[in-house]
Amino acid sequence: MSNTDRFPEGVIKRGCEALGASLKKVPLVEDYSWSGVDFRYWHATFAIRCESPLGWVIIRRLAYALNTSVLELWGRQPFVFKPEGEETMFHAKKKDTIYWTIIATEPMLDPAEVAQHLEMVLLSEIKEEKDWVDF
Repeated sequence: MSNTDRFPEGVIKRGCEALGASLKKVPLVEDYSWSGVDFRYWHATFAIRCESPLGWVIIRRLAYALNTSVLELWGRQPFVFKPEGEETMFHAKKKDTIYWTIIATEPMLDPAEVAQHLEMVLLSEIKEEKDWVDF
């Protein structure tokens, strides 16, 4: 594998750290981790506490920002935001903590681009917790 087929050293790590920093701005998000690189792809996982109605508002806003708006603005879907694992429905029924993942579907996607998209489409518009409902 040539160097052009791989991410330069540290790009994914820095990008995933930037994505984690963006997600830390979101209320009720916790337990962020990322996968590292698996054959030029990566994924990031985090939990959203859903014990309050705000949790479901946040999930809808993130789904729009990370699924719908990226397709509209980029013209392709280089990553997907979705629930993590089969136990998600069990947790959703209990209104507990639900784990979510952002998965790169395009090789060589820098997670920093995902963080920039999230900041531009959603987080730049939201200054405090009440803005999640009003946005």
